[in-house]
Amino acid sequence: MTALAHPHTASPTLTTRDDQPAVAIVGASITGPTLALLLHQAGLRNVTVLDASTHLHTQAGGVIGLEHTALDVLDSIGVPQREFVPFTSERVVAVKVADRCEAGRTHTFYPGRSTVWHLINTALLQRLPEGWLRLGSRVHDLTTGPDSRAQLRIADADPISADLVVFADGRRSIGRRLLDPDRKLRYGGYVAWRGQAPTVPQDLRDYTRIEPYGAGFHLFPILRRDGSTATDWTFYLNHSEQELHALLDAEPTRRTRSPRMPASTSPPTHGNCCPPRPPTSSRPLPPGPPPPSSTSPRPSGWSTRSAATPTPSCWATRWPRSGPTPPAAPTTASSRPPPWSPR
Repeated sequence: MTALAHPHTASPTLTTRDDQPAVAIVGASITGPTLALLLHQAGLRNVTVLDASTHLHTQAGGVIGLEHTALDVLDSIGVPQREFVPFTSERVVAVKVADRCEAGRTHTFYPGRSTVWHLINTALLQRLPEGWLRLGSRVHDLTTGPDSRAQLRIADADPISADLVVFADGRRSIGRRLLDPDRKLRYGGYVAWRGQAPTVPQDLRDYTRIEPYGAGFHLFPILRRDGSTATDWTFYLNHSEQELHALLDAEPTRRTRSPRMPASTSPPTHGNCCPPRPPTSSRPLPPGPPPPSSTSPRPSGWSTRSAATPTPSCWATRWPRSGPTPPAAPTTASSRPPPWSPR
């Protein structure tokens, strides 16, 4: 189990220079801890993972897909699938809907596994060497220190220095804002309404997609933190920026929590699976990847996340920098393909 550094105590691995470079990784979700374990496997010892959260596992996330290439990486750093894949089905059931009734279904196979964020995150953080994880460390600036190394300024704490800084802190990355401030998030035109039901239909064993025109309703069983099972559901639906503002009074590039659902949040059974027809737009869903899985805390009921690009999952800069500004980080494609095309 990981031993944690005090939030406002600088890690000695970042303040003591030796024959190895000091590496600071900003973000302790999935990419950051995975990179840290890969560096440890390669023999690096001066590594610290910084995260703004003050406590472990304060976030919750829905279903995410991991293709075999990602599974191979996790296996190479000693994270076996049995720790984070409680439901091993690779089959995808797509139910076509027309005029509010089932119009046929297809079965395909997804080259990977589906799981939830908290299971992977827990498995990764438990394997970090002692003292590598530093919580309560919100980065707000990146400058050059007196020794010409990168200097990270931390809220309510002393700055720390490193030879290499990696930003793996998600779509609202502080690294993107500091290194490429002109690169803005853009709304992709659709929203993922997400929630969890406390029960699982008896016949829900595979990743199931209910597909009326211009929308997608996805279902998959998950294992919760308390060991109980539940149904994670996601409803992808087109919304213009104006519609989203009117509906939620929120910017489309921000994750938003909607009010609690009044009554049951249970998903429909497969025998009566047709969701309502999209109420406004008849536009086809836009090309490109769906939004990544939400990791914000949410009450029982609904949460929503709008699709926004770019979604940098990992920014890195070698210090001292020279030459042109580093290229913009590519848009991160989710390991789950778009909900409106064959998975």
